[in-house]
This record gives sequence, C-alpha cells and structure tokens, in this order.
Amino acid sequence: MAAALTAGPLVYDLCAETGDRSWRRFAVLTVRDILPMDREDTLDFDPYAHSVRAFTPGPALAAIRRAAYRSSRSGREDRREVS
Repeated sequence: MAAALTAGPLVYDLCAETGDRSWRRFAVLTVRDILPMDREDTLDFDPYAHSVRAFTPGPALAAIRRAAYRSSRSGREDRREVS
C-alpha cells in the first residue's frame, strides 16, 4: 500500500448488492496515508465475525469465504502466540 500511495490517494467505491442483485455505491473510501501502528494494535477485517445483523456478505461463494476467513483468523492467532 505504501508504494501505491506514492502515486497519490487510493480511492475505493464501497458497494452493496441490492434486492434486485444490482450493485449500489453507498460510500467512497479515500486512503491518503498509512497510520503508524504496531501490528497487534490493528483491527482485523472479517465480515463474518464482525458484521451487523442483516448486513452480511451475500450468499455467493459464502462457504468458501467463511472457510478462508476462519483459516486467516487461525493463522493470526497462531502468530500472536509465537510473538
């Protein structure tokens, strides 16, 4: 990310699937700098462990995604125990 930011801010459209299965942008995220934080102070992004009820990822490939996030959590927990 640091290398990408040398060219300027990174801009992301945040979208959600609507009832008719189309996508609608609900926000724009602009990243201008990296916050100086230690790894253990950062938050993990895991939409299955940290989601608002009724606002969870869609069903497409859900089993695969859940398994991937579960494995990722497990790997991070293993690294924390070693540190």
